[in-house]
Formats: sequence, C-alpha cells, structure tokens
Amino acid sequence: MAKGEALELATEVGSVLRDCTRDSALVDALRTVPNDAQLLNEAIAGSPPLVAALLAQEIALRPRAAGGSPASIPVEQRLLPSGQLQLERADALLLPPDTGASAYVSAAAAGQGTAVWLHLSAAAVEQARVFLCGVRPAPLQAVQLQATLQGRRFSPALLRRAGETARLEAQPLGGGSLVDEGALLGIVESCRQALARAAQRAAAAAGAEPGR
Repeated sequence: MAKGEALELATEVGSVLRDCTRDSALVDALRTVPNDAQLLNEAIAGSPPLVAALLAQEIALRPRAAGGSPASIPVEQRLLPSGQLQLERADALLLPPDTGASAYVSAAAAGQGTAVWLHLSAAAVEQARVFLCGVRPAPLQAVQLQATLQGRRFSPALLRRAGETARLEAQPLGGGSLVDEGALLGIVESCRQALARAAQRAAAAAGAEPGR
C-alpha cells in the first residue's frame, strides 16, 4: 500500500498493519489500537491517536458514491468537538502523495501523544504540522510549535525548544487543558520523540541525516 492510494474503511486493523510497509504517523497510531477483528472505522471512532495522525498527514475521506458529492473531504471538516470523526458517509481514507515524513509517539498517560508531519529541505523544516493528542477532547493543532520549527535546521536545541512550546500549548492558556505536571512532561517527551522520528524518516528517504 503506497501513499496516494485509498485505504478502505471496511478493513480489519490487523490487515492494515500487515499490509503497511512504510513508516508513517498512521502506522504508528494504528499500533496503539488493539489488534483484533475490529474494523478500521470503528478503531478510528474510538482512537484519539488515529484522529491526530490523520489530521497531521492531511488525510482526506472519500464519500460514498452519490450525485454531487465531492471527490474528497478534509478530515478536519468531519471532526466533532468530542474528538471523534463522522465516518458514516465515507468509505475510504485517501492517503496524500509522498511529500514528507510523519510520526506518532504516545505519551506515558493513556490517550496522550504527539502526531507530526514534516517536509524538510536541506535539513531545515520547510513545512510542519503538529497535533497534540489527549490535551483536550479533540486533537490540538500546535500552531506556535509549528511556527517555532518553520525554517530552522534540526538540532538538540530545536527539539528542546519544541518540547517547551508543546508544554505551553498543552496548558489552558495555550488552548489545551492539562495542568498535571506528569502529563505535561509526557507531552513534552512525546513531542520531542515524534519530531526526531519524523526527521529521521525524512532524512532516510533523502539519503541524509537530520541537521546535516
């Protein structure tokens, strides 16, 4: 299964994992779902990590055939305040072209983590999308963090700054709802790890190393 293809919703989660040969935030998040016979659409409905991964990668929904229906619908247009997706009129996820690298890393607290999509140019961040999971009912787009990354080369200092920015955005004044210190530290660490993993994947695809 390659990017740019349609991922049918009437598919068992285990089958998707077996068929996936690429690294991505979607695959990472799928690994947080119990590997049983539940269908992918049921898994998405109850999985904040999957929703965050879909948003980070700008994966769209394909509506069921109907007169006048658009060819695709952005996931964010079907996102409910509860964090779940309205999937009853969709039959597939439309994977975007292979234009970047992504990752999802869970935090220590259940349901929390960070989904990242990066496009690098000469080891610098050309574009970034970051969603914090579990800091409020629906995944939170970390817009300040995205701005912090924009145009900068990867380095330990940038990862530290990114983690602290994620911490601020996860708190009530930043749009999140976390106040527990342990939960905030979990978001910081998941953010740093997700960014590092996505950067490594981008560099591997380009035959380079992050920051070089």
